[in-house]
Parts: sequence; structure tokens; C-alpha cells
Amino acid sequence: MFSGAELQNARFSHPGHPYPELVCAGLAELWVGPRRTDFDPRLMAAVGRHLGKHELPRERGDQKRWIVNRINESNWGALEIAWEEGLAAEAAANKERETSNPSPDAEWSEEEREASQAALEKVKAKFKLGNRRSGNE
Repeated sequence: MFSGAELQNARFSHPGHPYPELVCAGLAELWVGPRRTDFDPRLMAAVGRHLGKHELPRERGDQKRWIVNRINESNWGALEIAWEEGLAAEAAANKERETSNPSPDAEWSEEEREASQAALEKVKAKFKLGNRRSGNE
């Protein structure tokens, strides 16, 4: 538990944050707001996976209740573990997305890039000429 002075300092350093306990525990970023139960989507997804593993209901309301219960119990370790799982899952999804969809520029040869650039310049030149003819400068 945190002292009254610590909670008051948290209220001053993060005005409008509904959970000064999270601020004191160093987990202020878990709440994204503006409503009291608007938590980080990565945390919500991790809690949903956690509840699913234990065959518990994993609706959005159940996820919020789990998080609020951990805050009321001052169980910062469980919240931090869920937060880290959410970050790790997001990083894995981003890495998978990057490997499955390489950038199209990586597959082009230098000649194809030059040809594409030349075609783009031609289109730009035609567009500029078209505007001059119609008087839309």
C-alpha cells in the first residue's frame, strides 16, 4: 500500500488519472482513458488470453473486472506480467507482419525503379500540361 503523501503526489503529477495507485506503482501507462475503465488494448488482449487459458469468461467486461480487481488488491506483479505479455504478443505480431509482407521496394531491381520513376515523371508532366491548357494554374 502507498502512503497518503505518495498518492497525493501521484494525483498532482498525473491530474485526471483515476488510479493514483497505478501511478505510484510505475504502471500509469496501463490506463489510457478517458473513461475510468479504458485500459491499454494490449493489456486487455493479454488479460483475455489469460482468462481463456483458465476457461473463464473473456468478454471485455470480464477483462476490465480482472484488471480493477488486481488494482484493488494492489497486485502489481500480476498486472505487470499481463502488460509484458501484451507487449510481447504485439512485438511478435509486428515481426510476423514484417516477415510475411516485405516492402515492395525490396523486390525491385534498379532498372525497374528507374523505369517507374521515369513513368511517374511523364505522368506529372502530362498533368502539368493539362492544367496549363485548361487555365487552372
